[in-house]
Amino acid sequence: MYLFKSPISQYLATTRPESPGPSLPSSVLGETIPESVKLSFRAGGDKIFYERLKGALIQRKWLLQNAPPIPRSNTGEPNQTSTYSATDGYTPTPPPPKVVGIAGLERRGAELRKNNEFVIGSAFEDLEALMTSAKEVIAMAERFRSQNSNGGDTENDANAEATSLLSDMGLVTTKDMLSGSGADRTYIAELSRNLAEFLTDDKRGVLRREGGIMSLVDLWAVFNRTRNGIELVSPRDFERAATMWDTLRLPIRLRRFRSGLLVVQGRDRTDDKTVASILSWLKDLHSIPPSMSNTSEFGAVTGPSVTWDWQAFGRGVTAQETAERFGWSVGVATEELEMAEERGALCREQGLDGVRFWENFFADIPVKLPKAKTTAQLEQLEIERRLKESGLL
Repeated sequence: MYLFKSPISQYLATTRPESPGPSLPSSVLGETIPESVKLSFRAGGDKIFYERLKGALIQRKWLLQNAPPIPRSNTGEPNQTSTYSATDGYTPTPPPPKVVGIAGLERRGAELRKNNEFVIGSAFEDLEALMTSAKEVIAMAERFRSQNSNGGDTENDANAEATSLLSDMGLVTTKDMLSGSGADRTYIAELSRNLAEFLTDDKRGVLRREGGIMSLVDLWAVFNRTRNGIELVSPRDFERAATMWDTLRLPIRLRRFRSGLLVVQGRDRTDDKTVASILSWLKDLHSIPPSMSNTSEFGAVTGPSVTWDWQAFGRGVTAQETAERFGWSVGVATEELEMAEERGALCREQGLDGVRFWENFFADIPVKLPKAKTTAQLEQLEIERRLKESGLL
C-alpha cells in the first residue's frame, strides 16, 4: 500500500495528472522536497515485488504506456484492424492496403515475431516470480529442519512429513542455499539422499516401473523432469551423488557393466537372482510353441516350421523380447543377457535375424576326455614306431 505522510503529497496524489509514476514538484517556498514513495508490506510479498520492480526498471516498461497495441490477426475478418487512443480506447480504422507476395510474407513474419516476443517476455516474468517463491519455500523448510534437528520423535515425524511434501513438489536442497568450505560435499550428500528417497518412494514407483533396474542417464532425465525447471542437477553432480550411495549405506546401489553402462538398482538385487529369473522364463517357453511364444503387443510373429525339439530345448530370445518381458530398457536387457552368458547359464546363437540367447545345455552334456599318457609310455610308443619302420617288428 502507498502511505503519503505530508498534506502536500495528499493533495498531489488527487490532483496530479495521469503519469507512469508519481512525481512531486518543489514547494512554493523554494525548499527541495525529495521525490519518494514509501511502501509498507504487512503480509509478505516484498521480495516478489522487488523482483518485479527490478525487472520493470530494466525493461523500462513505462515507455510502453502510450505505445500502440500489438497487431492482432483475425482469421474471420482479415481486413479489420484497430488503433488505440487514451480517451476512446480501441477504435476501428480503415483496413490497410493489401500486400501480397514476398512483401506480405515479410510483414506477416514481422508481426508474428513481435507477438512472440511479447508472449515470451510475459512468460519469463511469471517464471522468475515462481522460482523466487520456490526458493523461499525451500529455504524456510531447511531452516525449520535445522531448528528441529535436536528434537524428539514427534519433531522427526514432522520433518519427515515436510521432506515428503517438498519432494512431492519437486523442491529439494539447492547449491545456493549452502555456504562454507564443505558446502559442495554437503550438497552432494543431500542430493544422494534425495535420490534414494525418490527411487524408493512407493507412491511414484520409479524403479518398480523399470523392472527394478534402470540406467543412470534415464534416472537423471526423470529426476530433472520432476523438478519443474527449478535448479536442475548437472550430470556431473548427479553421478557424484550416485557414487555416494555405498558410503552412506543407502538401499540403492550403482552398478557398472563391462561395457561401461551405469545402472541403478536396489541393494537386495543380485546377479544370481537375475540369472534365476531369466532361466525360469526360458523354462516356461518349453510348454509354448515358438509361433505362439513370439506373440507380442505388435502381433504374432510366425515363421517356418521349427526344425528342433522345442519341448526339450525351448527357444532362443532376443534382447528386445527380454526387455518387454521384464520391463527393462533394451540396453539393460542386453547387458543382463551377456552377464548370464559369462556365468555359463546362457549361450548365444548368431544368425541372420540377429543374436538369440538359449539355455546352456552344453554344460549338462558329459564329456569323456582321453587320459594323458606318461612320458615312459610315449617313449615306448616312439620305439615301437621306429622298429616297425626298420622292419624289425
